[in-house]
Amino acid sequence: VRERFSGCTASYPMAINIFWMTGRYEGGAVLFSRTLKLITEYEIRAPMEPIDTESSRPAYRQDYEALVNMNLHNHTTFSDGMFAPEVIVKKAAEYGLHFIGITDHYLTGKVRSMDNSLLERYIDAMEELKHRYAGKIRVLAGVEIDASAERTDFREIRYDLLNSLDYVLFEYVNDDLWGGMHLWELFPTINRIEIPCGLAHNDISRNFKEIDYDALLGVLGDYGIFVELSPSQRNSKFGKPYYRFAPDFFSKLAETEVKVSIGTDTHTKIAEIGAIGDAVQFIRERALQENLVTQVF
Repeated sequence: VRERFSGCTASYPMAINIFWMTGRYEGGAVLFSRTLKLITEYEIRAPMEPIDTESSRPAYRQDYEALVNMNLHNHTTFSDGMFAPEVIVKKAAEYGLHFIGITDHYLTGKVRSMDNSLLERYIDAMEELKHRYAGKIRVLAGVEIDASAERTDFREIRYDLLNSLDYVLFEYVNDDLWGGMHLWELFPTINRIEIPCGLAHNDISRNFKEIDYDALLGVLGDYGIFVELSPSQRNSKFGKPYYRFAPDFFSKLAETEVKVSIGTDTHTKIAEIGAIGDAVQFIRERALQENLVTQVF
């Protein structure tokens, strides 16, 4: 195995993780050549400059309360949200949040979303809000990309614009019910993004049930991909948020450098901006205090 990957751009550990992921997902019947094809044909490789969180990592407990008070998934009138960006930011400050992220839809045909022209205006508006609320609350600008190749034209992505943002969320990754692409199919896109990328409101227990969690976490770590905890009702089943159905995954995550975020996927209910309590509790239950994505911003 090592010999076959010695000349590839992917690291040896990542090659093993991808092989394990593809093999498990297809019932173990996949040939090793498929993994080689994924890496060579799709140019799968680790980011050229991995996100370095160790050098500036704050001491646990000292800054924990500030770092965990985040909501990094909110939609505004730039896409299918009901509220203007500043309304979201002001309400977040009232709720005592330290980080508020705006993540409007980008290039999806599923809902009202931004094209590249509107994205440029969006970036300018976010920069203005960052300056206006500096010292009151940390405003972060992101977008949410639908992982469906049928609903999103990935050829239209303006990476120069994306890379001027703070982060990117991908929804429906590995989600067959919603037609989402497999995680490794997104690697060519993620390779061109220089800012943190995250899995939005992902039902890990369903979407990755055939994949070994250690292998999955290895790949997430190699690519610097964080995992969102979404406590909202729309991202739940049987009355519980998706993340509560994957306790083993998050217990393993706590032992890695993979990061987690909190995002309520706010659209029409203003109170959702501050409704992060269950996700905060889950972070304490699973000892994820050292894995907060806000450490990198």
